[in-house]
Amino acid sequence: MRERGVSEYRAQLLQYLSALKQEVKNTVEELKRLGEKPEWPPPPPEELIQRKTKLLNIISAIEAEIEKTIREKTMLEEKIKTLEQELQKMRMPKEAPKPEIPKTELVKQARELWATYRNAVITNDIALAESTLEKLKEIRLKLF
Repeated sequence: MRERGVSEYRAQLLQYLSALKQEVKNTVEELKRLGEKPEWPPPPPEELIQRKTKLLNIISAIEAEIEKTIREKTMLEEKIKTLEQELQKMRMPKEAPKPEIPKTELVKQARELWATYRNAVITNDIALAESTLEKLKEIRLKLF
């Protein structure tokens, strides 16, 4: 019974080997059709694995370089945008400084507003009193 199992296994291996040979033959024919000259005999699997590893390393290095370049490009685009904004700010005409009102004028305005505020309180005009009070606060901030 064991001999039968071994012979079946051997037959399966021979069939598999035959299929592999046919696959190599088909690949060689396809390469010939495409105009490529295949290596014959084919290189050992270890060498093919080394080639594959080398090519994968090259691909990884190129991908890393692409990522680095994309990051640098993004940083440069942001820097360009910032510089363009600064340039626009520099080109914009500056507002003329508002002439400062002399303190004596501010005191005079405050006295007038104070009189208006008193009259508004006396006449019970709440809206006028509140708006006048806000203006007095602004003048106070300018004075100090």
